Amino acid sequence: MKHKLTGAAAAFGALLISATAACSGGGTEGPPLGDYSSSSESTVAGVIREWQEPCETFDFEELAQWFNYAEFRGEGMINSPYGTGTDQPAVLCQALVNYTKFENDLGHERAGDGQLLVAAIPWEDEETATSDFADRVETLRGSYDTIATESEITSGEWDESVYIQGTITGDHWDLLARDGSYLLWVRVEINSDPAQGEGPNAYTWTNDEVSAYLQDTYFEQEHQLIETALQEAGVEN
Repeated sequence: MKHKLTGAAAAFGALLISATAACSGGGTEGPPLGDYSSSSESTVAGVIREWQEPCETFDFEELAQWFNYAEFRGEGMINSPYGTGTDQPAVLCQALVNYTKFENDLGHERAGDGQLLVAAIPWEDEETATSDFADRVETLRGSYDTIATESEITSGEWDESVYIQGTITGDHWDLLARDGSYLLWVRVEINSDPAQGEGPNAYTWTNDEVSAYLQDTYFEQEHQLIETALQEAGVEN
């Protein structure tokens, strides 16, 4: 199935964190947020929209730790609950990251940096979620300078999914999938290895290892986290 998301797609496509703030990229146009006041905790949307600290709900720091990250930059981990930030339909956590630091023979220090993002996007019904998925996929594709790989996500059971790996300012990974009336989205950006051209890589992982971890482990782990929360609330998706 597929569908659309105009303004949310604009927000989504521009979702690159600036150095000074979380910059989800715009967007109050497109599909309406939905009537939050009428969403009880007995609905999928109601359960997910109650998450006020997405960085704690998602295993966000675990994702950063997989990269042996040196530190979060700027404001650190940024929580964007439902209806806040510029991608308002999303329940989202994001951060600028220094993955590692490297000092060359002249004593000059450089950081290998990038960004991490994890989000759930709940909708009132499957039709709107399907529309949102299709529009976000289109916007994602347009945000890449080069797409090296595009496929379905290899782990988990999804109504529809897309895995994109390529380059924007650095190496990028986007995993976006729909399960019924909600979407799950993970984005990873990794800029150049700070030791590039001056010796062994400072990064402790390869791009192939990042791809395998995101697809085979992390994305499905976050999917199960959402499903468990829904089951505990007595909600059927």
